[in-house]
Amino acid sequence: MLPAFLHELLWNKVRIPDEAVAQTVTDLKSMRRGTLTDNFLIVGMMDGARGMLTPDLTKDEDWFIIEQNARLAARICREGSLKGFWFDTEQYSYYRWRTDSGTPEFEADKPQGLHFPLGKDSAEVLRRRGAAWIKAIQSEFPEVKIMTTFAWSPDANGYGPLTGVIPFLDGVLEGIESPGQIIHGHENTFYFGHAKGTTHTYATENGFPGDRNRYASARSEIRGWAGLSSSPEKYNRF
Repeated sequence: MLPAFLHELLWNKVRIPDEAVAQTVTDLKSMRRGTLTDNFLIVGMMDGARGMLTPDLTKDEDWFIIEQNARLAARICREGSLKGFWFDTEQYSYYRWRTDSGTPEFEADKPQGLHFPLGKDSAEVLRRRGAAWIKAIQSEFPEVKIMTTFAWSPDANGYGPLTGVIPFLDGVLEGIESPGQIIHGHENTFYFGHAKGTTHTYATENGFPGDRNRYASARSEIRGWAGLSSSPEKYNRF
């Protein structure tokens, strides 16, 4: 049985029909946003069917469905006056993914020895699919903004759920055209300003201060990670 959350359906082998999101678009059009003007649609890279419908990116028939779903999501954003995608690149799906080695561990009743979804594909395949993905999106919504959780950063090295993400995003960077935009969200900064005792601060002494110096340091790090991409010049432009 498939889950009800759209972001868990976009990255699998089931095409989402237009009528399934028609009411969502209607609701977005009528929503009163007040001062919350920059709203995004969450999009993930996980198969919400607990691994049963994970696409094989080497198969054109699987990829065709991913492209169709990407266009649908882009159309939701355009018609619903959203800025674009809040793109969660961690492939946690049905894996027990917090391991010391970075290799996924599975519950006893799950298959053994599988890679994270993007981990089984070559960098060439991932770059090619990444470029096709953003082109499909911009065919529906040229102005789309893609705000990532994790992108080009040292976090992607040796961390299972981010396996293959950098080559895929290199393809996105290669394929994106103005006025589209990639926003390097860097999820670790999302917790800045969280006081001790709040979510994700359990291992800290004082929480995560949200002072200006901390944000300035993060911006500097993000700029410095241009060298982790396949095109530092375009990284800096987009």
